[in-house]
Amino acid sequence: MRDFQHRWHTAREHKNSTLVAGLDPAPYALGLDEQGLPQDIDSADALRMWSLAYVDAVAPYVVALKYNAAFFQAPDAALVLPEIIAHARSLDLLIIADAKISDIGSTNNAWCYGHKMLGADAITIAPYAGNCVESVHDAHTLGLAAIAVTLMSNPEYQREMYFVHPETNEPLYRHRLTDAIEADTEAIVVGATYEPNDPVLADVTSLTNTTDTLYLIPGIGAQGGSIARVFETGLDPTRCMLSASRSLMFPKGPNSTAEDQRNAALALQAQLHEHL
Repeated sequence: MRDFQHRWHTAREHKNSTLVAGLDPAPYALGLDEQGLPQDIDSADALRMWSLAYVDAVAPYVVALKYNAAFFQAPDAALVLPEIIAHARSLDLLIIADAKISDIGSTNNAWCYGHKMLGADAITIAPYAGNCVESVHDAHTLGLAAIAVTLMSNPEYQREMYFVHPETNEPLYRHRLTDAIEADTEAIVVGATYEPNDPVLADVTSLTNTTDTLYLIPGIGAQGGSIARVFETGLDPTRCMLSASRSLMFPKGPNSTAEDQRNAALALQAQLHEHL
């Protein structure tokens, strides 16, 4: 078994969980300060305090933290991200960089190197340039596991997934999946919003059930996906990395407290145990 999968399963058994906590603190969603004024998202201290409190609240119930790199591009946000990652690692969480890298050659290398230096264990790739094998190789060379986008959870993806590849005559989603398997990627992205009887999902399941590939499954909660529906699909539940972001960060809206976040994570874990 490959290192990332081994670490996932070890942590999963220890935590009795397959949950992944998303970290993408949108500026409009951080709520109000003690004076009732909008928090300053550009304040490094505000972002640091909020993020560290969130990590502390959900860490007992999740296996990994998945930070969305797009939300840490502002100068102050970039400064606090290493501290947030280091804190999450100190709590024995696996770290996933949700960067969806989609360029070629040296650009992908730069992305992988940067996130490896930040402390990530894995990185998401969206090889729209058609270079899935190369992208996975770039990640592996730098000691990162690769998670390849296959079935996205956003509805707009439906316009793309059925395009036929001119060389293989396969729909695009299947071509990307076979490329990812060939490249020995550690995990693939499968959105939680697909119906259990969806033939595309059945195809993905049949192609991967005999491998040790993990499934990063975003869309639990706010996007309409549910744990119950995921486990009706036939995917191996021990390999499902069930990812929730807004439903954990803001379970009661912009002013959700750490206690609210903790209760939301505990409730998700309880749902998980009903189906394992």
